[in-house]
Order: sequence, then structure tokens, then C-alpha cells
Amino acid sequence: MTDTILGSIKQMLGLQQDYTPFDPELVMHINSALMALTQLGIGRKGFMITYEVPVGAEDGVARSVETWKDFLGSVDLPNLQAAKSYVYFKVKLSYDPSGSSVLQDNYKALADEYAFRLLVASGQ
Repeated sequence: MTDTILGSIKQMLGLQQDYTPFDPELVMHINSALMALTQLGIGRKGFMITYEVPVGAEDGVARSVETWKDFLGSVDLPNLQAAKSYVYFKVKLSYDPSGSSVLQDNYKALADEYAFRLLVASGQ
């Protein structure tokens, strides 16, 4: 799995890394989920991923380079996996909602459970 936040979320959503038309929308949804995590005391306050052409990029292709370690600081594997799952479910609900209300309710419940467990793990 890729180390960048955008890359790993795209992979979980089943999107190819080099398919970029929806990246700005995904970045917006990812940043919303990261903001929610920081409000729970998880990750760096004010952290956002960006989507821009890096200085000196020869191909001129926009990308996001921020990693989970950039967001979380030290990479505590259980918290890392839970944070990835939380962000995935939140992005999935916003970006690609299922037509099934049962599936949507399941994703919401899973996101809530991960948020609770991360909150407990952080000692907040």
C-alpha cells in the first residue's frame, strides 16, 4: 500500500494511482475527514493534504505527497490502520455513496466505531 494519504485512499477505493481527474474532489473529502480526526485529538492540528504541481516537476502533473506519518507524527501501527479506515469510510460515504441505505449505515457505523476507538486510544 502506498504511503501517501491520497494514494492509499485511492487504492482502497479501487482507483488507479495514475487516474487523476477526481483527485481534487478526493483531497477535499480526505481533508474533511482529517479535520474531524484532529478535533478528536488524532493527528496534527491544522494538517491538510495539498494537490499541486511540485516545484521542479518535469511532467507538470499535480500530486499530493503528504504521508500518514506526516499527519500522525509517529506511526503507531494500530492507530495508523484505524485512522486509514476512518478516513476511507468517510471519503467513501462522501465521494462514492452506495445506493443501499444498509451499506451506507454500515459505513457510518464503522466510521463512528473507529472514531471512538481512536479517541479512547489517544486518551482524550
